Amino acid sequence: MQNLLTRNILIIFLGLSLLAPNAFSNSDEDDIEALSKHRENTVNLIKDLEKFQNSDTSDQEKLDQLKEQMPIKKVFEHYQSSSVEEIEAQLRGRFAGSKMEVVFSKFPKALTFVASLLHDKEAIPLLMEMQNDKEKLKHMFFAIIASFVLSFFIKWWINNNKTFFFKKLLQRFFHIVFIWALRLGILIHFFGANLRPTFNIFKKVFL
Repeated sequence: MQNLLTRNILIIFLGLSLLAPNAFSNSDEDDIEALSKHRENTVNLIKDLEKFQNSDTSDQEKLDQLKEQMPIKKVFEHYQSSSVEEIEAQLRGRFAGSKMEVVFSKFPKALTFVASLLHDKEAIPLLMEMQNDKEKLKHMFFAIIASFVLSFFIKWWINNNKTFFFKKLLQRFFHIVFIWALRLGILIHFFGANLRPTFNIFKKVFL
């Protein structure tokens, strides 16, 4: 049902593009020829989508086919064939005049870290794979929610605990450290293998 709905939405969206050019058409022959070509290309695209949707291949095989055609794969291939220094230069040019240029100027290691991530063959693909494991994501979500509940009770206990000021300040500090360490531990527990290449790059660049 969901696949059928997705297909119909795509077809409706693409079908509208058949009609949209009519709002800008005039009597000029070049415009008419361009519009006809646009309609023909759109109709062919709709037919290809229907043929793809109705094929005998499984949903996973279809997904794999789409991944193979994704432009992002070409982007990664481009960066992986370049050196980290070349990627840094490309990023400086791309973000010239933006807020990111200021960040990279003040924190050059951040630029090196991003460039190293793009250059690595495993780091970003493994991070992107995390979204595909719905079961782990669900369990991690509940664990993170539980950490918020635990944090609330610890904070309540600290606020209601009658002790001198500096001891309470120390308790609040350890509370923050403990909760964030717990959440990091939860993330590593569920997706440690996916995060390992990114962590290794972080350690190499910053430590």
